[in-house]
Amino acid sequence: MTNAHLSIAAAAPPSPVGQGIVLMIVGMGVVFVALVIIAAIVMLMNREPKAKASPEPSPTPRAAPTERIPREHLVVIAAAVAATVRQPARISRVMFLGHSSARDWIAGGRATVMGSHTPTGRRQ
Repeated sequence: MTNAHLSIAAAAPPSPVGQGIVLMIVGMGVVFVALVIIAAIVMLMNREPKAKASPEPSPTPRAAPTERIPREHLVVIAAAVAATVRQPARISRVMFLGHSSARDWIAGGRATVMGSHTPTGRRQ
């Protein structure tokens, strides 16, 4: 029987640069996967549910030009306009524009908030 010498070479410890590169790749991979998942969730939430087939609603009958709007309604509309624009207003015509959806209210609210954040000047 012969004496066989086994030599075990000790592996050199990984360099800090190599460890940093591995850590960077793993971290970027985790962030990328998380962003893909978040994007998928947002896309699913953004989809509108499909409406069930319903019969066409009958169009709303328009008021004939000869019909008059009650004076009390005009006074309330004038008061609302005056309160909004902060000056007296004269009503020349009143039209029904249709029912607004929630998106109109959301867009109006966002416009108000964004408009209130205008810069006023630089501080020195």
